[in-house]
Amino acid sequence: MAAHSRVSSRLIKKERQKLTKQIIWFSALSVLLILFFLFVVMPIFVRVVNGIINTNPINNDNEEVFIQAPALDAPPAYVANSSLQVTGYGEEQAEIVFIINGSEDVTVLAADDGRFEAMLELTEGENVISAYSQINSDQVSPASKQYLVVLDTEPPVIELISPEDGKTYNIKDQTLNIEGSTDPEAKVYLNERLIFPSSDGKFVSKFQLQEGDQTITIKAVDQAGNQSEVVRHIKAE
Repeated sequence: MAAHSRVSSRLIKKERQKLTKQIIWFSALSVLLILFFLFVVMPIFVRVVNGIINTNPINNDNEEVFIQAPALDAPPAYVANSSLQVTGYGEEQAEIVFIINGSEDVTVLAADDGRFEAMLELTEGENVISAYSQINSDQVSPASKQYLVVLDTEPPVIELISPEDGKTYNIKDQTLNIEGSTDPEAKVYLNERLIFPSSDGKFVSKFQLQEGDQTITIKAVDQAGNQSEVVRHIKAE
């Protein structure tokens, strides 16, 4: 009975040693497989996927390529000259197409740094200006911000009520009322001194009389830079 027990113990011990070796062997194999997957299989897989994406893109003729809208440098709101130079920045080497009052007008090519400039011809009155970029005739950007430029080639009208030309005034009055009207928003100058008209263009100012002949000049300058003047020759005694 004792001999049988000793035999069973040796068998169990051998089985345990065998199982331990198997566990160690499978653990080592698992570690090797994990390392092989991480450092060999994964890099190859990543390179293959990247190669497929980069060398075989999906060819979709309807896919839109985004092009940035050109940015125009803000032009003046009022001009007196029909030729207006406009500058800005857009996609490099893109065609910049200008739109004036809804119609395509001038097309220029942006430089390598994206800068561009164009000479536009305006019509009398309001001109709404914008632009868009175009590449290869089929890639078009959104329209840029719109700018309103008013072409005004007419000088402001001055209606001078007082003083009367050639009239003699009493020097004892010391001052003389200068009164009249011009275009709204125009600047008014009395002998080069700025005076301030009301919102409807009417103005009143005092003029210091001096003995003898004197000249009074009223000049009006509108927002576009057009100007006109009225001259009165008076006398005080």
